[in-house]
Amino acid sequence: MDFTPLLNHLTPSQRMVQSWFATSGVRMSFVLAFKSRLSLLGMISTFKNRKRLVGVVSDEETALHYVKLCKPGMLICGDELEEGDGYSMVARAKDLVPDLLVMMILNAPSPDVERAIALKAQVICLDGDIFTVERTAAFGLLAAIKGKYYVSPLAQKSLNRDLTAAESNATAMLTPTEKKVMEFMLKGLNDREIANSLCLSIHTVRDYNKSIRYKYGVKSKLQLIAVMVRNSFGLSE
Repeated sequence: MDFTPLLNHLTPSQRMVQSWFATSGVRMSFVLAFKSRLSLLGMISTFKNRKRLVGVVSDEETALHYVKLCKPGMLICGDELEEGDGYSMVARAKDLVPDLLVMMILNAPSPDVERAIALKAQVICLDGDIFTVERTAAFGLLAAIKGKYYVSPLAQKSLNRDLTAAESNATAMLTPTEKKVMEFMLKGLNDREIANSLCLSIHTVRDYNKSIRYKYGVKSKLQLIAVMVRNSFGLSE
């Protein structure tokens, strides 16, 4: 059967999303954290069962309080908050609840999609996606409960695609040991743990890090991890 003419009607409904969640084993509780009251109200309106919302806040510390207290299944947040920082909040929340799913809706003038990717937020979109919020949320949540990642088309477009060829050349220029260092780095090991795993000194590992960053044309470890994670998600065109 040809489903092409039906594409516009194949977007998962809210009921379907709820059904996926119910059978996924993911906790059906949420914390919302946005700077904008309008954003908070908009997100609240998407929940028919308000009891699922265990925290609705506009600052980092209060959001973390509810994350620690209630251990929600998902944190839905912006990158900007009244107090604190959305990216910092996501990192700290994941430390508090390791299996926490995160949906970030970036609304800063220059959204840092790479940083959100480096933090391994399961769903990343821009505030411009609000015009297709149901569709974006549906596909994003489906990916998240399946243990995958979703970066909305708008968020993908904001990434610097001109780096793709340079990244490919940089990978080809890495030595076998540098590739091993990158592999361990992507797994979340710190410099000392990488040194122990490869029987190297920590100073040697740091030298390898500098060499890898130079070849990739990035200035920080965070930028390098963002590039590596982006590639592992298959976002490069």
